[in-house]
Amino acid sequence: MTITHERRLSGAVVVLVGFLVATVPVFDIYDDVANQGDPLITALVENFPVLALTAGIVASGLWLAASDWSGRYARTVASATVASTLGVTLLITLIVFVQLRLQGELKPLIIAADAVIIGAIGGVIVGIQTAQQQRAVDDARRQRNRARALFENHRDAVAIVRQEGDDPVVADVNGEFEATFVSDAAGLDGLDALKAAAESDADRDGVDPASGDAVRREVTCDTVGGEREFLRQTVPIHSTASVAEAYVVYTDITAQKEREYQLEFLNSLLRHHIQNGMTVIRSRAAHLRDTLDGREAAFATTIEDRSDDLAGLTDRFRVMLDALTGDVDEELGAVPLAAVVDEQAAALATAHPGAEVTTDVPDLSVRADALLENVVWNLLSNAIKHNDAETPAVTVTAEDRGDTVRLAIADNGPGVPDELKDSIFRRQASGVQNDVGSGFGLFFVDSMVTRYGGDVWVEDNTPEGAVFVVSLPKPA
Repeated sequence: MTITHERRLSGAVVVLVGFLVATVPVFDIYDDVANQGDPLITALVENFPVLALTAGIVASGLWLAASDWSGRYARTVASATVASTLGVTLLITLIVFVQLRLQGELKPLIIAADAVIIGAIGGVIVGIQTAQQQRAVDDARRQRNRARALFENHRDAVAIVRQEGDDPVVADVNGEFEATFVSDAAGLDGLDALKAAAESDADRDGVDPASGDAVRREVTCDTVGGEREFLRQTVPIHSTASVAEAYVVYTDITAQKEREYQLEFLNSLLRHHIQNGMTVIRSRAAHLRDTLDGREAAFATTIEDRSDDLAGLTDRFRVMLDALTGDVDEELGAVPLAAVVDEQAAALATAHPGAEVTTDVPDLSVRADALLENVVWNLLSNAIKHNDAETPAVTVTAEDRGDTVRLAIADNGPGVPDELKDSIFRRQASGVQNDVGSGFGLFFVDSMVTRYGGDVWVEDNTPEGAVFVVSLPKPA
């Protein structure tokens, strides 16, 4: 059954109820005139209020059938009309039955008074329902006001797009949208501005409020200030059979994309120019070492060793940049923590033979990827490089914490001041970092641990030094 047919049927039910209840005053008029001999005019005056009410019921049914209400709302009106009519009829019938059956006397005044009580109860019910509807309307109005305030004051460019028929229509735009896309000189407004914000015809077609899906896409747009890059998000508001609305939000990510391009350039520079240059230096140093003797051969060996160190540092930088620019897209899975720690601790002991490196890591796995070894290496090397003790000491422990594993790297260095404990992992942090490698390394550690769904922080060691703590989730 279509919505129109359902609405007309509901209206017909209400009209039928109106005619049925109208038989009561019509019968009373007939009885007054035919049996009691009363003038017609007095019978009509007596029953006029009730006739008017029944005419109102009939008119309501006709209006309902011709309205644009949905079938659900029309059914609600028809059901309430039938239910209330049957309910009052049953109550009056019960009262009449009790009076005749139990008391043997019909009391019209009491019946009328009971009808007043029924009307009072109906008034209470209608009043409660009306108040509830008013509360719902007020709540909806407050929600709309909040949404409107957010829409108008949002820092991103936002448009409300309505789908009516085949083409989208821009219902409204906020001030930031106008400032970003609408040019008075170009005469752009509304949908023209929204279309001008798209990168291609295919992209314009992607703004579809009727799809019902939230869509995120990076787009390049011409703005009042020139070409910029945006994250465009289409967020559905509501959808009916004939109308659909959605927010189209443009978030400027030009600066973010520029930083990504810079990181990609730096990655390329490390991968090709610096690595290739270090390879040439190392090969020439190895040749000199083999052809020279004595002090000159030792110098060549030092150059070769230092070249290896710089090449290793460059490799670590390259891995970090790959992770930060998204070039590494490895799935997270179970990684045995003890194996990673033991391997990196052994490498640290080889690189710093004067340091004491102790590990006590049980057989536990964490949710991570192959870059976890770089995370551990950065924390271990950071503990040694900034250690001013005569014999640097690093102790690595781990313990099971239920759903997580707690990894702790403790050293006997100078420690970390309280005012730097929160900022030490930020890229711009300075103070305890004396070179760019360690500062960037701790930023990398924080970025990767966050990617793993964990957390990292620094605590004071007893009696001296610092403890870098990493909490990592266990694999599912």
